[in-house]
Amino acid sequence: MMTRWYEKPLRIADLGAMPFKFGTVQEAVKMVERKKDLHFNAEHFGPFAYEGGERGVFYFASAVADRVPLDLLGPYLAEAHRAGIKVLIYFNVHWLALDFGRRHPDWLQLKRDGTPIDDVYGLGMSPCVNSPGYRSWSCQVIRDLARYEIDGIFLDGPIFIASGCYCSACRDKFRASFGRDLPAQEDWEDQGWRDFIEFRYRSITEYMRDSRAALKETRPEAIIYMNGQGLWPSWPNGRDNRRLAEYQDLVGAEGGFIGGDLTRESLWKPAMSAKLLETQAGGKPTVVFMAGKNCGWNHYLLTPVETELLYADTIAHGASPWYGIFYENSTGEGTQAAGRMNELIEKSSEYLERTSSIARVGLMWARRGLATTSRGSAVTSRPSPGGTSPSTCWTSRLLRRSLATMRFSSCPMWRACPMRRPAASSPGCGTGVPS
Repeated sequence: MMTRWYEKPLRIADLGAMPFKFGTVQEAVKMVERKKDLHFNAEHFGPFAYEGGERGVFYFASAVADRVPLDLLGPYLAEAHRAGIKVLIYFNVHWLALDFGRRHPDWLQLKRDGTPIDDVYGLGMSPCVNSPGYRSWSCQVIRDLARYEIDGIFLDGPIFIASGCYCSACRDKFRASFGRDLPAQEDWEDQGWRDFIEFRYRSITEYMRDSRAALKETRPEAIIYMNGQGLWPSWPNGRDNRRLAEYQDLVGAEGGFIGGDLTRESLWKPAMSAKLLETQAGGKPTVVFMAGKNCGWNHYLLTPVETELLYADTIAHGASPWYGIFYENSTGEGTQAAGRMNELIEKSSEYLERTSSIARVGLMWARRGLATTSRGSAVTSRPSPGGTSPSTCWTSRLLRRSLATMRFSSCPMWRACPMRRPAASSPGCGTGVPS
């Protein structure tokens, strides 16, 4: 069976450049050279004006755009493809700028009291996947994008905000599905509340199904995936990776976003994320999203060593890395380290393709149990006051103990990873096994 391009090891860039910062098409396409120099073979590219959330300002031709200052997408795609870079369009489907959201009140997620949720990222609104108007609009955006020679689409979101949604579309749909009104309060002993959690999961999955259909009807060879569920409770946002995998070509999550005091962050976060995704993806390729910054400080890059650790942890556990920074930081030392790791992956790709785990011990991750024991927990990857999140402290201890019993291979690519078996093999390149 022929391996499709996205089933091979990916090195995905997101350099976060806003199109409106470029005065000409020529300025925008210069970014391709930088990505090529850093050995990326795929990227997320957002041809939208996203300052403060979605504003309806597109840099491609669309029937539903409020404004199109210029068409950057066509020329950019041509240049990226000449450089051998696959382009996945970044489409934000969870954050609306306040003024844009107020122009579309029927799109908005609402709180229990019927007022809009207007504090997303401090200042913004979130669309509801059950809103007929928003679903029609966003699917049309996908169809318009699919008229270009894109390689795929990445949806940032879709999600529910934890305090929503109580819009009329959700109320009507819930009543039709479960024969009762939406619950008035959070009560885990109440069947109505548990039905509401199930309703969230179904709604996000159905939105992903329709988004995929919108893309495939025009460009069937293009791929689609979304910002999936990581190492935290899934019920507030309504993302169930197992259900969603059916409608995705890749399965990814933010397993490499670290920040603050890094001595309190789990060293194993990307590894745990990759392992969890592998169990949920149904055999599809997985991606761990890694921020090149110390989260909370957008322009403070991680050091080269911190960057290399994130990369090594990701590829050692069978996932492809996504590396995200702002374009202004693309010459920093941390970014240079990412480029070196990309080059290592590029040169060793035959040993990283279709690897399989040789672990003899499994750690149980009970999604439903995590939900019910984390009632009221914020959806965040930030550590607890004790230093690490509850999901990482005990696994870190177990992994430290197990790694102490491992014998490592002499191959540089696999020195840090006794847990994977490469599909390809060559003299002197193998994996470690338990002593």
